[in-house]
Amino acid sequence: MISLSLYFFIKLYKLYNYNKNHLRIKYIIIIIMSEVITDFKCKICKKYYSGYQSLWIHNKKFHTNNVSSVVTNVSSICSNVSMIDSNVSTCNSNSNISKCKFCLKVFNHRSSKSRHEKYCNQNSNDNTNKLEKIEKENIEIKNILKELLEKNCKIHPKTLQKINKQLINNTNNNCTNIINNVNITNNTIVKFGNEQLASLLKRKDMMKIINKQCLCIEESIKSVHFNKNLPEYNNIFITNMKDTIAYIFDGSKFILTSKDIVINDLYNNHLENIEQFLDEAEVPENKYSKITKFLDSLNDNDKSFIDGSNNDKKYANYKAYKLIAIKNLIYNESDKKLLKKFNSMDLQEKITDVSISEIDG
Repeated sequence: MISLSLYFFIKLYKLYNYNKNHLRIKYIIIIIMSEVITDFKCKICKKYYSGYQSLWIHNKKFHTNNVSSVVTNVSSICSNVSMIDSNVSTCNSNSNISKCKFCLKVFNHRSSKSRHEKYCNQNSNDNTNKLEKIEKENIEIKNILKELLEKNCKIHPKTLQKINKQLINNTNNNCTNIINNVNITNNTIVKFGNEQLASLLKRKDMMKIINKQCLCIEESIKSVHFNKNLPEYNNIFITNMKDTIAYIFDGSKFILTSKDIVINDLYNNHLENIEQFLDEAEVPENKYSKITKFLDSLNDNDKSFIDGSNNDKKYANYKAYKLIAIKNLIYNESDKKLLKKFNSMDLQEKITDVSISEIDG
């Protein structure tokens, strides 16, 4: 009996770890001897860097589809050194154009392309197959747990309940037939993340947002989530700047979630909508050049930012500063009276992980 129980626990542990890690992306980092390189300059955007590692990270992030031997004068110094990766293509005259690898849609901004690929319809088949595989593995885990119980293995009831909840969450989070809206206090609150910004914000709204230039992301967030004319999109609150909690509406109720994660999602969604508008709409050249210069500064993770209005406080980059600014915006704009009503409801904290160590043998 003991050996049989041990066998099932080992199998469960392996399945659990595989299910938890199989969607993670593994990167291969190629390191080149920097002593032979004298000029660390990006061929595409003409920026200089202090070392090869910084240049390689820059090209890996912004010029993924055009990575080659990116350092000038390398051929004269390392003429006898073969290419490390024979599959890496050389830069060409169209290197500033980014295409979706699924539907081949062309984007002017690399960040727009990368965000588009996450939700590309052509990629849905791959996601469906992955979802089906996860669901099959979840069913297999349930069957193993059931078999263990039938063999009188001692698993604490609360631990089993947590595992079942986690399996249900895994299925529900990937289900496409979810009711996103619910009627609360005579207002239909839209699920956070389902705002459909492209159809919600018309050209007039987007031009007003773009005119704010470096404050365009904050203006976009205010226009949707803190607009008195759109109370159904008032689906995010921050009540305390010191803790790590934010309130979001999940389609049926307000729940507690990580403040940093939800702000990062909010930032990405509104930035992607602005970039998509610039790609598709006709914007006057003077406004286009100013806003794209601002967007480029957001994508520069290597350059630090100093806030002169706050005792010269230093941030790792401009994006880090913007995330703090968005956090302050949400806190200041949150409707405290409305939140008080929601606080009287049953707020539940998301179950994010169930440790396999909680299962008692």
